Amino acid sequence: MQSTRSLAWRHVACAACAPLLAGSTLVGPLLAVAGAEDPPRLAAEWGEHGSGASQLQHPRGIDIDERGVLYFADWRNHRVQMFDRAGNHLGSWGSEGSAPGQFSEPLGVAVGTEGHVYVTDRNNYRVQKFQSDGTFVTEWGSEGYADGQFLLVHAIAIDADGDVYVTDAGRGIVQRFTSAGEFVLAFGASGLGQLIAPLGITIDSSGNVFVTDLAQAAEAVVKFTRSGEYLLRWGGFGEIPGYFQTPIGIDTDSRGDVYVVDHHNFRVQKFTNDGAFISEWGTQGRDGVQFVGPHDMVVDDQDDLFIIDLGNDGVVQHYTYRPVSVESVSWSEVKRLYHLPAAVQR
Repeated sequence: MQSTRSLAWRHVACAACAPLLAGSTLVGPLLAVAGAEDPPRLAAEWGEHGSGASQLQHPRGIDIDERGVLYFADWRNHRVQMFDRAGNHLGSWGSEGSAPGQFSEPLGVAVGTEGHVYVTDRNNYRVQKFQSDGTFVTEWGSEGYADGQFLLVHAIAIDADGDVYVTDAGRGIVQRFTSAGEFVLAFGASGLGQLIAPLGITIDSSGNVFVTDLAQAAEAVVKFTRSGEYLLRWGGFGEIPGYFQTPIGIDTDSRGDVYVVDHHNFRVQKFTNDGAFISEWGTQGRDGVQFVGPHDMVVDDQDDLFIIDLGNDGVVQHYTYRPVSVESVSWSEVKRLYHLPAAVQR
């Protein structure tokens, strides 16, 4: 991997970017000096592949509520699953179908300001809204190109006012709705903020909207205001820090820093709110801080991160910046966390 110390700041530079960047001289800062911050440590991993009551089969979306309950869009099982932060199963709802409360490959999940749970239902071309226990509330959407319709509904996010933002990778736009499903506006169809195949979406505490865009050789994070005004983009296709190969999941922490799941680079990258690279972690594999197919993530109110490794049978990895309490951790756990040989004694 090329060192970033000699790169300082870079802009996207590729032929495929030209239509998107015409008339723009500053795309957004991509890289700062690497190594300014250590990545979080792997605190735990859990999850079991399958179709049983507490099992996950290719989960695609994740979010967390104020109680610490994690919600998963359990894609191949056509349901929503609930777990606590330690991985204990709390319940589920849904089955395969098109009736209210049923799903056909749910992709995204988000918890609203009043605790309602919103789910993007891909093959039914709709968004469904539930109470936190799975009780159906309402739905909206159908297949098509009109306002409020979808072609490939993907991720979903809720702002501080309760408005709902949905990415449509088929139409290349983000649509914003009220919490009742009334269409408000759409953005990303043209201009500097044009999107090709928006996948992930998140909204920070200031109301900035961040979208991951699978834009062929111009893969990027694009930043907008909540009204859809373009602010900046950063990225490009590649392996060096600040570049992406299929960016999907995205979220922000309490400081406004941005985390991006870089799927085909088998890593997570961390940036400032304006796109300056901070750190990265992850390589390809199944041992420790490795990924097979990372997909989505969420940051909780303690700035802990929960990441779905879709390719590793839906394993959920829990990362934290909080220090280990020596009194509460066994010696075997210390050896696991720091990858010490089994023969090493206290």
